Amino acid sequence: PEDPTNMPPPAPEDLEAEEIRQVLDRAEMVRGWLKSVEEYALQMAMARGVTIEGYKLVEGRKNRAWTDEEKADSFLARYGVKADRRYKRTLISPAQAEKIVTKDKRHLIEKYWDKPEGAPQLVPITDSRPAIAVGEEFDVLPPVGEQDITE
Repeated sequence: PEDPTNMPPPAPEDLEAEEIRQVLDRAEMVRGWLKSVEEYALQMAMARGVTIEGYKLVEGRKNRAWTDEEKADSFLARYGVKADRRYKRTLISPAQAEKIVTKDKRHLIEKYWDKPEGAPQLVPITDSRPAIAVGEEFDVLPPVGEQDITE
């Protein structure tokens, strides 16, 4: 007999609304459980040398970082790299500005930022955000795998 743990779950488009609700109701629990299993598997591999068939322990990816920024900066300057190329200068975010500007002056800077609409999300009914109405402003997407990427 086939191992039921190797069977793929049903495709979302094959589920009824009630089945989708049941899956969504359990999503956080399953994500939490899966994270716990992954952490435990890592602990087993690292602490006890346990090998899990089909998996291996590797070093995680890391980005390089300067060990001495002053010396690196001096080298780059001597190498002829101008300061405007060695450093990035970015304006603080609206949220950071909001913390600095006093409340009585905040309305003067608010006109310089925009808060785009977030992408629609399906969340539990207990979420504090107001529900949005589905209307003509949302395009109906074809099922996953049937999108025409040439358009």
